[in-house]
Amino acid sequence: MTRKKDPRIELTMVGDWGTANFHTIWGWVSAHLRWRSEPLSKFTVRIGSAYRDNVDLVGMGEADLSVTTPTHIGVRWAREGKHFYGGRAYPNLRTLGHLPQDDRLTLAVRADTGIRSFADIREKKPVLHIAMPPRQDDCLCSYVIDLIFRAHGIDPMDIVKWGGSYFEHENPRACLKKAQAGDCNAVFNEAIMVSNWTELVTQYPMNFIPIEPAAMRTLVEQYGLRPAAVEKGRLKNEQDVPCLDWSNWAILCRDDMPEEVAYRVTSVLVEERAEFEGRFRHMPVHQSPLTYPIEPKRMPKDVDAPLHPGAERYYREHGYRSERHARRPTHPRPPRPAALRRRPRRRFGLALRRRAGLSLARGQHRRALRPRQCVRHDGPLRRTACAKRPASPLLSKRSRARSVASPLRTWRGPRPTGIRCCSAPTPRTRPTSTCSRSCSTTRWPTSRRSPRWRRSRRCWWLRRARASTRCAS
Repeated sequence: MTRKKDPRIELTMVGDWGTANFHTIWGWVSAHLRWRSEPLSKFTVRIGSAYRDNVDLVGMGEADLSVTTPTHIGVRWAREGKHFYGGRAYPNLRTLGHLPQDDRLTLAVRADTGIRSFADIREKKPVLHIAMPPRQDDCLCSYVIDLIFRAHGIDPMDIVKWGGSYFEHENPRACLKKAQAGDCNAVFNEAIMVSNWTELVTQYPMNFIPIEPAAMRTLVEQYGLRPAAVEKGRLKNEQDVPCLDWSNWAILCRDDMPEEVAYRVTSVLVEERAEFEGRFRHMPVHQSPLTYPIEPKRMPKDVDAPLHPGAERYYREHGYRSERHARRPTHPRPPRPAALRRRPRRRFGLALRRRAGLSLARGQHRRALRPRQCVRHDGPLRRTACAKRPASPLLSKRSRARSVASPLRTWRGPRPTGIRCCSAPTPRTRPTSTCSRSCSTTRWPTSRRSPRWRRSRRCWWLRRARASTRCAS
């Protein structure tokens, strides 16, 4: 069945420098929009820096769509007119969602330099030749790199004063190839998923420099950057390395874009995602620029800009966004009356549970914290530990609330079959406590034998059991 063509459309989109992923995105979107639209539709893809150019052209109205990264500061700073985008704000920016990409911004130094931390850089003042993005007005990445240096008490130009240098290029692969050739002994860049990073750490042992905790607090609290880590073993690093998050590609537009146009573009992003994923499926996901698969339910999230009404309508109509995720009213919610507020539950602290000899999780002791008495000697029973007890499964809140709170009842595993615990004569007569006068005391569990309790995977005598205690001595 032939699909009815949509009306003619003219769009101007901004990608990257022409050979990377952002241009690939708009080529994929433009092709499907052309096939779905009336003839003579016009699509223009402009070259940009992937940062300031992409945001400015859309914010000023010279382009309709663009892609930028990361999805937090790359969008929030532009809408607020702060820091990198200081001087001009673009509150009219909206988003159609994002495409997933797992990326980091980190510094790697060759191991033969002996540098393992920013403190070593401050104290030893080494000669570093760093490959990094261009230090220009339109590059957000180099702006954040300078923030990282200053947060550690290092001026970026100190590297030059100490005899070092910078090699600058927009393409991360070009920077990594310079380090592979031996012309640079350090790389400060993103795109850690590209194969050149793996080739570099294979060719030369590299030390990934962690961001210090005090510097990380400055970057997070003052600038809103997101902390992340290069996971252990991802690039032959021996431990997790604290760094900054540089993830996801945000699809930007303006608030004056017609709702039907935004709806059509979003439909291509979602419905034709398998074709775009196919361009990267030949690579392992941790080495792919796109972190496939694309999940439509996550696409409208994690972008620091309001969702365009056309995109929101598409996600909601196709079940990817519920009504509770719709735009909230701007007026504050009135407080609930005091009579309707839920009273906080009484919880037993860790010290009280330890004092009672308990080992259960918080919230499982609602009643009867009094220790049970030995029938014969009229003294408190003490708990007996056993290493053979199975691990306790997690209970739901309803099960914890209905459970009998006994300080002697410390095992909530499945019903034991053939397991002899402590000195139990049979699995069903497992002693869980002994008298304080060292007499052998056995607690005989009883329970309701209804089918509902027997079908339960949890122990049927420990949920709502009545335990009787006898002294066997």
